[in-house]
Amino acid sequence: MFSRYKLAGFAGLTLAGALLTRPALAQNQPSVPASNQAIGLVSDSLNLGGAVQAVLDANPGVTNLTELANAANSRLSQTQAGFLPQVTGSVTYTRIDPVSQFALAPGEVFAFAPNNNFDAHLTAQYELYDFGKRSANSSLSRSQVQTAQDNVVVARRDLAFSAAQVYFNILFARESIRVQDQQIASLVAHRDEMQKRVDAGVSTKFDVTTTDVRITQAQNQKLDLQNQLLNQQVQLARLLHKPQQADIPVKGRLTYDPQAVNLEAELTKAAENRPEVKLARDAEVTADLQAKLIDRSNLPVLGVGVQAGGKNGYLIPNVAPAEAL
Repeated sequence: MFSRYKLAGFAGLTLAGALLTRPALAQNQPSVPASNQAIGLVSDSLNLGGAVQAVLDANPGVTNLTELANAANSRLSQTQAGFLPQVTGSVTYTRIDPVSQFALAPGEVFAFAPNNNFDAHLTAQYELYDFGKRSANSSLSRSQVQTAQDNVVVARRDLAFSAAQVYFNILFARESIRVQDQQIASLVAHRDEMQKRVDAGVSTKFDVTTTDVRITQAQNQKLDLQNQLLNQQVQLARLLHKPQQADIPVKGRLTYDPQAVNLEAELTKAAENRPEVKLARDAEVTADLQAKLIDRSNLPVLGVGVQAGGKNGYLIPNVAPAEAL
């Protein structure tokens, strides 16, 4: 990649940043290989916004990070569920056959247990006070959710910048080839003029030879530019997770359109919104919350529990089950 193109990607940062703030993340189809997925073209060719969005939609890494963020959010919901009372129930059934028994008197038999044994219980538990452990755990989970979401933003930002940079590199290479063609055409016209002067005997062959050398050099430079254009097209195909030989249509033309920029305001905005800074702050907050949770890990938990249930027991002849219990 040629270093002159690095500045060209800056013009796409505004649009790329706008795309990063969109709530929709990736639109991948997990069951379809990336190389066979559509690149999400609105028209027959890609403009800057279409290129950035197509790269974001085609990259499975964004989908992976999004799922990690969803998992962190689920863990937060699970942690917050600890503030609710817990109600559990259990029912057991046991069949005993044969049952040990003996005769107390003629016609009266005493069995040690019934054939069908049932046991049902309902338990309710509620934590009254845990010295801040659940609150600290919830805060830690919330911080982890924020970190996961910021990781998604960073990944989307990097992909958007790469897509914008490659897009402008392609436009720059095309414009350079167009200028090179004009230069070659001008040199060919100059050579023809020199050849006429040589044929007229007013000039030497040296001028024609010199022009031929310049034409060859210009043609070599054009080949280099064409190779650079192909390399950028391959890079765009990689970003779109397409085969390297895929023909990715790109439309647009490189123009110079300077915009008035308040440098101090932009620097302040970058310091406040740069995702790497947010990730560093997230890590600091998470470490502090982990320390608080560890400090409370050895504290007791005060709670209350209630259990109710019943089961059938021994059968005593001529005695009601309620009285036997």
